[in-house]
Amino acid sequence: MAAASARSASVEIVPPSTSSRYQSSARPVATIAAPTLNSVELEAGEAEALFREALRNVDLMLSHDLIHGDLSAYNMLYWEGEITIIDFPQVVSLHSNPRARMILERDILRTCEYFAAQGVDNDPEAIAAELWHRHVADIDPEDAAADQSRLELELELELAL
Repeated sequence: MAAASARSASVEIVPPSTSSRYQSSARPVATIAAPTLNSVELEAGEAEALFREALRNVDLMLSHDLIHGDLSAYNMLYWEGEITIIDFPQVVSLHSNPRARMILERDILRTCEYFAAQGVDNDPEAIAAELWHRHVADIDPEDAAADQSRLELELELELAL
């Protein structure tokens, strides 16, 4: 039998005299489902802000040794200008999964594809590499050298334009 995992929740205890007020407002809210981000068209400014928020959430997960494993606009809920990342069954460890880098790169690519379609300019390879190097202490020197060469080449190309 698998060991039980620890879960946390926030609970507010209210006196019986006020509980009916909370119940009456909870019923209508419970019937409203937030749409997944893939079904929403965003304005440019909002898309940029939500893209930064999505990357901040990825960065936060990485700081806790977690990679979502199936991140895309299908696994982000959108409600009142905010996103909530959902669907964590495929989460993997940043440091102990041998395919962690590939999984992170796929998560970033899928996220970037949605936001690019919403008008947000991004570079999924550079974003994934920067996040990887920020959170993984044992960087392969050959990978770092290859990344540095690519960045230098991109800079030369930008300067040539």
